[in-house]
Amino acid sequence: MFSEYEVVRLKRAQSGLGAGAIGTIVMVYDSVPPGYDVEFADRDGVTVALLTLRDDDLELGREDDAVQRATQ
Repeated sequence: MFSEYEVVRLKRAQSGLGAGAIGTIVMVYDSVPPGYDVEFADRDGVTVALLTLRDDDLELGREDDAVQRATQ
């Protein structure tokens, strides 16, 4: 289970985003299985997608993934 504000990566392409896209969990739904609203942003911090996903769609990212995205 992931927590709010964790940096995550997509395991596979979805909704126009490629596998490996970096996002931030902005909402955790207490359901079975748990669901997550994940925000994906461009280099300027502009939201490009907000998807509701499940555990099997995501893997834990690293903090430097978010820093790298922000500075590209």
